[in-house]
Amino acid sequence: MVYIRMSTVYWRSPSYNRTRLITGAAISLLFGSVYASQRVVTNESQLNSICNSIYISSFVLGLTAYATVLTFFEQERNMFYRHKAALMYD
Repeated sequence: MVYIRMSTVYWRSPSYNRTRLITGAAISLLFGSVYASQRVVTNESQLNSICNSIYISSFVLGLTAYATVLTFFEQERNMFYRHKAALMYD
């Protein structure tokens, strides 16, 4: 019941989804610009650094998604507890 309500609220909030999309695009462009000039990998160390950059960028995107969703769902969770205390779900 809580999961269904939270997923509905999540997809109906365009401000959060817009912020998440813009943040993801900005971080992707930032990390993509680091290795944009290196089209062909010539040695193993370049390949290793590119793989590490991909790993770090996905890790940073995950952390920013986690950090932005916490404040959003904290407000919704408090509202759910108020509604549950008022016996709205019984």
